[in-house]
Amino acid sequence: WISGEESSADIPFTDVEQQKISTYLNNGGKFIVSGAEIGYQLVGKSKGVDFFTNYLKAEYKSDGGKSVGTALGIENTIYENYDIAFNNANNWEITSPDGVTAVAGAENLMTYSNGGGENAAVGYKGTFGNGIKEGGVVFYSFPIGSAKLESAKNLVLLSTKYLFNYESILSVESNNTLSTLKTYPNPFVEELYITINNIANTTVNVQVYNAVGLIIKSEKIEVLNSNVIKLYAGNLAKGLYFIKVTNSEGKVGVSKIIKE
Repeated sequence: WISGEESSADIPFTDVEQQKISTYLNNGGKFIVSGAEIGYQLVGKSKGVDFFTNYLKAEYKSDGGKSVGTALGIENTIYENYDIAFNNANNWEITSPDGVTAVAGAENLMTYSNGGGENAAVGYKGTFGNGIKEGGVVFYSFPIGSAKLESAKNLVLLSTKYLFNYESILSVESNNTLSTLKTYPNPFVEELYITINNIANTTVNVQVYNAVGLIIKSEKIEVLNSNVIKLYAGNLAKGLYFIKVTNSEGKVGVSKIIKE
C-alpha cells in the first residue's frame, strides 16, 4: 500500500479501506504499507486511531520534518546496517515523514538518524483483532518511493523476508561452497539432474527458490552409488528459479535454473 504523501486532501485510508484491510489482516493477511502522512491523518486528524494502533501497530509521535535525516536499520533486526536516504527519486522532496513507535506486540525496525529517537518503520507478526490465523504488517512511515530505486527494492525485499520468513537468495549465493555443483539440462522441462563431487551414498537436502527467494520445494534425497541427483520439477511454472543443495557436512551449492 503505497500512499506517498497523501494526507487530508486525498486521505491515505478511507473508512471503507480501513474496514477491508482490517478484515484481511484478521484472516491472516500480510500487509506492507508506506507513506509520509498516514499517522498525521489517522491519529493527528482522528480519522482512524484504532486502525493505526491495532492494525498498523504503531503509535504516532510527530509530523517529522526535513531534518529527520535518513532511515537506519535497528540493531538485531534484518534491517541492521541499512541506511536509506530520502529525496533521491526524481527530485521528490519529502517534507514531513511521520515519527512513530511500535505498540501492541510490534517491534521497531528502522529509526531516523536525526529523529530524536523516533522510528521510521515497525513490524508485527501475529493475530489481529478476533482472528485466529497469524498475519503480519510492515509499516514504513515515509514513502519508500522517495528513495533510490535500489534502496526501494531492498525495502520491499526486506519486508517480504520479514513477513514470510524466507531466506534471502543473495545470502544463499554468497555461501556457495559446493563449487562442483552442475545442473542439466538447463533450461529443463520436467526432470532436472544435479551433479556434485563426492556425494555418493549420502543424504542431501534440495531446495528450490523462486525468483524473489521464497522456498517452493524442499526434500531430502538419498544419493546411491553415484554423484547424480535426479529431481522431478515438472509441476513448476515456467520461469527463473534457484536450486540449493546442502550436503551432509553442511556445505552449500547454488545454481540458477530455468523451467520451460
